[in-house]
Amino acid sequence: MRRIAGLLAFVTALLVAHFYANGAEAVTGGLDGSAASAFVKERLEKLAVQRRGLESTVAELDGAIDKIRKTAVDQEKVVTAFARIYRAVKLPVGASQGRDATLR
Repeated sequence: MRRIAGLLAFVTALLVAHFYANGAEAVTGGLDGSAASAFVKERLEKLAVQRRGLESTVAELDGAIDKIRKTAVDQEKVVTAFARIYRAVKLPVGASQGRDATLR
């Protein structure tokens, strides 16, 4: 997810650099005051809103991934812990038979 966020930032930086290098007129095609210009500006505003939404989604996903990594359980550690517990509580062979016999 960090790669997506980095890519998004890179593309945004390229667009901003292009916009400032060529001027707003190059992006809108010099269509000031026309219906086409209004369409382009409206579309750019919608894209900006979408970009902000994507950036917040990517940030949320990064947070969720970090949380998962922090709370993840290592399988080997769990198996080792269960093995220790099993060895600690395991009764000697025949001990359970004697106990069962006294209960009858």
